[in-house]
Amino acid sequence: MKPSGILSIIGLAFLGVSCGGEPNVQVVDTAGNPIREATIVPMTRSYTKPASQTDTRGEARVYQDFPKIEWLTVTKRGYQSAHVSFDQPKPMTVTLRPAITE
Repeated sequence: MKPSGILSIIGLAFLGVSCGGEPNVQVVDTAGNPIREATIVPMTRSYTKPASQTDTRGEARVYQDFPKIEWLTVTKRGYQSAHVSFDQPKPMTVTLRPAITE
């Protein structure tokens, strides 16, 4: 097999592994209730990756690729934002606290 064919197979295998899978982040409130449509922004040391939103169960899949994701910023209107390390056992849970109103 030609080297280009081998590289194509490796690339397709990597794509299949990186694009599939179960949700690995759940966003909940302080009572443990899922928060739907929370925005999750993956961040590396050099830039921000495209955001995703949680589903009705408060779950989302954040894909770890290169460069390595270091942190997540999680936001939802009515809640305080959370900035958490992505270097945790998966699935991970992020708890948002209600926003402070005056």
